[in-house]
Amino acid sequence: MHAPAPSSPILVIDDDATSLELVVEVLGLDGYAVRKATTAEQGLALAAQEPPALILMDLHFSGGMSGIDATRRLKGDPRTVDIPVVALTGLAVREAERRAGHAGFAAYLTKPLDVTTLRETVRRFVGEAPG
Repeated sequence: MHAPAPSSPILVIDDDATSLELVVEVLGLDGYAVRKATTAEQGLALAAQEPPALILMDLHFSGGMSGIDATRRLKGDPRTVDIPVVALTGLAVREAERRAGHAGFAAYLTKPLDVTTLRETVRRFVGEAPG
């Protein structure tokens, strides 16, 4: 088990193109290195190859594995267990947030995303962008 370096990229996993591009653009403007994936499976592969400092993950994908199942896998893998995972979802209900917490998500952000809250959440987990 090793924690990713503070300069490691942030991995955004979301199949909604609008949300994905918003997050990538905001974090890029803030100076963070960002990688992106549009499926949970693709995100898991990227996280295993080069562990990111933080993962922002949608809960529901149009096909394949859910974000909850993907996070359970991340938390069960010694290479990725220590990476904080933040939920990105349109579900603003307590039950969904509770389930996400039980799956290992460190925080829960609802869509449409509030840019200020997104920035504050990222800084809470990885600090200011390097450089």
